Amino acid sequence: MMIALGFNAAVSVRVSNELGAGKPKAAKYSIVVTVSTSVLFGLIFTSAILGGKRVAVGAGWQFQVACMNVGCYYVFGLPIGALLGYKFDFGVQGIWSGMLAGSLLQTVLQSIYIYRTNWEIEVLQVEDRIRTWGEPSEFQDTDDSQQPSI
Repeated sequence: MMIALGFNAAVSVRVSNELGAGKPKAAKYSIVVTVSTSVLFGLIFTSAILGGKRVAVGAGWQFQVACMNVGCYYVFGLPIGALLGYKFDFGVQGIWSGMLAGSLLQTVLQSIYIYRTNWEIEVLQVEDRIRTWGEPSEFQDTDDSQQPSI
């Protein structure tokens, strides 16, 4: 997310500078390069995820993390940013401060979540997922006489 946010800020500044300098073609070119780069990164990461889907089973925390993200960013960070930016007249600094506060809260909550996790139970859950969804592996109980050794 922070990489995408960095690209967003860089492109925004670049396009604004080009438009301010009266160079519409350069601004359009900057947008084309950005969109092309985004598509390329999207294809690379999608290929990596789809190509490794049999080994990257994951911890299954996507829903919890998504809820934390929505809560921290949209329920906490953006309203705080709007209050600071518009109500208390801090402008852009207030808006960014609210967004950073939301990101900080998300980082703290996810750190607590990770710290309190019982990793032995997580290993057992992953082993179960591999048995259910994965290919034969070292976790599965197999008869060694029927399986070729590796």
